[in-house]
Amino acid sequence: MPDTYADARIGILTEWAQRWVSRNFPLDHTLEELEQVLDGAARDTVRQARDVLKEAAADLLDGMLAVLDGGYDVVSLTTLDRICEGLCEGTLGRLRQRMTTTVAEVCAALPTAQAAALTHQYDQWAAASRPWHLINAGTPAAPDPSRSGKAP
Repeated sequence: MPDTYADARIGILTEWAQRWVSRNFPLDHTLEELEQVLDGAARDTVRQARDVLKEAAADLLDGMLAVLDGGYDVVSLTTLDRICEGLCEGTLGRLRQRMTTTVAEVCAALPTAQAAALTHQYDQWAAASRPWHLINAGTPAAPDPSRSGKAP
């Protein structure tokens, strides 16, 4: 992916941002589905859990932008890739801690069936062995030359 950008560093950050989205999508999607069928306090509690995920994503983006803004000594694209992976791991670790409490609070406000569904998805999400893969990695799109920053 880095080859599709005029500045390959942006490609690396973009790829790690997409890995973040792919890694957290199933949990956020489950919360979103619950949010759509609930109302009142239960819906508000689910919404707050989604906000926790969004805050973590914003923190990650801030960290990655700090890398480009000189917050790190990046000497190669490989180093940048490793830094981004470390930022994702660190942010995920902090998010896991917050989500443990958050999901428990949300489940306490949900009917039994919805609480069980959320608990199941949360347990899968929280599994430490889950890799940083892309949801759409099996069907890569061809680079769009109009977005490469290079003249045709």
